[in-house]
Amino acid sequence: MNSVVMRAIQEHDLASVCALNHANIQFTSPMDQPHLLRLLQLACFARVALVNETVAGFIIAMSEEAPYENHNFAWFKQRYSNFIYIDRIVIGAAYRKLKLATALYSALLESARSEGKRNVTCEYNLTPLNAASARFHERFGFKEIGCQNTVVGDKRVSMQLMDIAGQGTP
Repeated sequence: MNSVVMRAIQEHDLASVCALNHANIQFTSPMDQPHLLRLLQLACFARVALVNETVAGFIIAMSEEAPYENHNFAWFKQRYSNFIYIDRIVIGAAYRKLKLATALYSALLESARSEGKRNVTCEYNLTPLNAASARFHERFGFKEIGCQNTVVGDKRVSMQLMDIAGQGTP
């Protein structure tokens, strides 16, 4: 039986978090340890999911108040005033059937509600298509509110929003 624990990202997790991110680079953006440390300074929510004491996944999110210089975050900030932005969530391939993303998102939604946030935002790739993420976000109740190309122009993303005011956790 697997032991699953979710907790705040700690310094000794940094290499594992970066390795997971790198293994999924086609669906996220590059992140080395200095960049990860900057993200963690901005984050209002940053957790790892441990399976049998191994980092199996992670999530990093910022509130709209964060001084985050990011093209997708800026898109949401221009349109919404009360939100949490999921910068990235990654689950290791060997752990994808354990519902870790659901557990991490549920914890994030609980935190966002307790902070009085109205919306949770994120994006996922349309080009190259991240079909698993599209299905996951649809099941979770996110809605597409726009699309845009990334700064480099190598990816097109679906801008997603969940209005959490008054909703229960999916």
